[in-house]
Amino acid sequence: MSLWGRVFAAGYDTFQARMERNFLGRIRDELLAEASGSVVEIGAGTGVNLSHYPPSVERLVCTEPEEPMARRLRR
Repeated sequence: MSLWGRVFAAGYDTFQARMERNFLGRIRDELLAEASGSVVEIGAGTGVNLSHYPPSVERLVCTEPEEPMARRLRR
């Protein structure tokens, strides 16, 4: 696990927060609005998409290859 990976994961949500509030959150809502049934998210990062999935998603499996991001995703 690299130092850069840990630093990147630690700051990712903070660095993205303003963009999430201003427009990325709406884009995530639109992109995920029709998701349903069983969904696999590859490269889930810190889990920022999780709150944007609609109730029609019955099962969600998230994968994240970078351990520092995966730790945050598990939280």
